[in-house]
Formats: sequence, C-alpha cells, structure tokens
Amino acid sequence: MNAKAVAGLVIGLGFLGLFAVALIPSTPAWPTTAPAAGGIGDAMWGGRSVEVLLQGFVLLGGVVAVLLLLGTRRTMEAGP
Repeated sequence: MNAKAVAGLVIGLGFLGLFAVALIPSTPAWPTTAPAAGGIGDAMWGGRSVEVLLQGFVLLGGVVAVLLLLGTRRTMEAGP
C-alpha cells in the first residue's frame, strides 16, 4: 500500500468512527439525576460538540483531497 492509500484508509476509518459515535444514542445513567447548573456556554455547545467535530473533519477531508489532486498534477507534468 502506498502513502495515499494508507491516508485514505485512516481518514475513512476516522470518519466512520465519528459518524457511528454521532448516531449511536448514549444510554441514560440510572438513576436519572437532575441536570447540573452550568454556564451559558454549556447550554450552547453541550449538544453540538459532535456536530462541530464532524464539520471540521469534513473540511479537513476537503483540504486533503485538494492537496492530493495538486500532488498528482505535479507528478504527471514531471513525466517519466
């Protein structure tokens, strides 16, 4: 396997893992406790952390794709 295949495999497995974590619901603790009083930041970002990670991962994948495309163009122009 070359470096691009390994990078693609690692990025793909990371994306699938993050996607599975986002879709699998967490089981509630027993007995259920009252929510703790926290700041406004907890209320705004507590449920969105997986969404923010997923968006960052998609952006990182786009950057990697562009860099891989630029790398293949340079090797094709260099010739044998």
